[in-house]
Amino acid sequence: MPNWKKSIKKPQYNNHEGKERGSPLRFVPLFVLTSVIFLFSLAGCRPDGREDVRDWKPMEEHTPVSLKIMYPSEQRFYEKYGNLFMSKYPNVNVEVASMEKVYSTSHNQTAAMEEFINKEQPDVLYLWNMDQYIRYAAEGKLYALDTIIRQDRFDLTALAPPVIELLRSKGEGRLYGLGNSYYALALFYNKDLFDQNGVPYPKNRMSWDKAYDLARKFSAGSDTNLRIYGLQYRNGTHPYYFVQSIGGGQQLEIIDPELKKVKITAEAWENIIRKTSDVYKSGSLYLDSDSLHDKQVFSDPRKRDPFIAGKTAMAIDDPSLLAILKEKEAKKETMFEWDLVTVPVDPKHSDTGSDFMINDLFAINSRSSQLRPAWEFIKYIHDDEYSRIKSRTERGLMTRVKYSNEKYGLDLEAFYMLKPADTLLQIGYSQIPFDVQREFNIIAGSEIGAIFNGEKTSKEAIRAIQVKGQELLDKAIYTE
Repeated sequence: MPNWKKSIKKPQYNNHEGKERGSPLRFVPLFVLTSVIFLFSLAGCRPDGREDVRDWKPMEEHTPVSLKIMYPSEQRFYEKYGNLFMSKYPNVNVEVASMEKVYSTSHNQTAAMEEFINKEQPDVLYLWNMDQYIRYAAEGKLYALDTIIRQDRFDLTALAPPVIELLRSKGEGRLYGLGNSYYALALFYNKDLFDQNGVPYPKNRMSWDKAYDLARKFSAGSDTNLRIYGLQYRNGTHPYYFVQSIGGGQQLEIIDPELKKVKITAEAWENIIRKTSDVYKSGSLYLDSDSLHDKQVFSDPRKRDPFIAGKTAMAIDDPSLLAILKEKEAKKETMFEWDLVTVPVDPKHSDTGSDFMINDLFAINSRSSQLRPAWEFIKYIHDDEYSRIKSRTERGLMTRVKYSNEKYGLDLEAFYMLKPADTLLQIGYSQIPFDVQREFNIIAGSEIGAIFNGEKTSKEAIRAIQVKGQELLDKAIYTE
């Protein structure tokens, strides 16, 4: 297990624009300069910090090449990437290093991942979260892609800006990987319900207070079959995840992963929880009853989604709802007009969104001897040809946004207009064992649910999360 006493080190790079650049080298002994140049050549870098372009020499078309790529499932890899890639590059033999055993490790998946990579030494790494991307870049385990992107004139402007900006910022200005698709939220709204009630449509970057005011303008009604809700979050999922998303967009953390301290007692958290529970108690916010009471349900929850049924005015949701609505439109089953805007924001963080995740984030192992084939794979699954083909069947949002827009027939800028919130990227959480995180979520979910059920006041529940959650973290630290 990782040592909790050590925080994650941020990447450190020489400031080539600062004073060091003009430092006189004539006073440095020749053998020192020779040694430095030799070390840089071993690392595939020049003394100015850029990669050596000779590492990216073109791949010979008829020369057989072996390329090892790690991925959660071998079968899924070939279905999603491998078959298309190898049909374009028949001389490349792809071996998949399946990560299934890593996922079956429940206690310390971070250590299991390190062991897996050290053993398999794949050329292309699959990074399962932003925390891993930051650490591996800082530790020199990833090969920077900036030089080859410039050399191949690969057009990054065609990719969703938040994806590229996030990866650059977490690589201290350099790009160490690319993600084929991404997950984000937008606010869907039923234009017919707004028109019928004479309520103005939602707008991009609308505040949470404004969103709640709009939600209250729709009558809840007493008859379940006729009830209209003003707002729902991800099909009425548990309110703990809703308030967590709102707080994260305001740069608030429930846990400080470095200090191992619970921080939910802040006044800002109490305001978020109180306002959201008040909207629910007014009847304007839809929550799935089974989810709220932690009941296990085996049926498809989308079948009872009130927004799909035309009974909710606004729904904060992900691309899966987008796909369902478009499928129903094609079958002429959707009976209302709808549109998209960004999720509501905090006015103090008006450019920051909420839930965001880069899917299938690939990077090149700095120890790989197959740099060009590895890059050709990453480039191919982000280029125009692949995105055009896969956008027809993939239900998520392609990072190459053009084809998602064309597939759904509308501008999906609402999904990528806002910047991801650092506090929702789980950065630093690799220091907290997975089972401890899971137990904390159970505690927090139970207490937040008690507020919405009217069993506890917000102050009582928040205090309970603080005490029980801190005891859990302290016990884990002591055990470590």
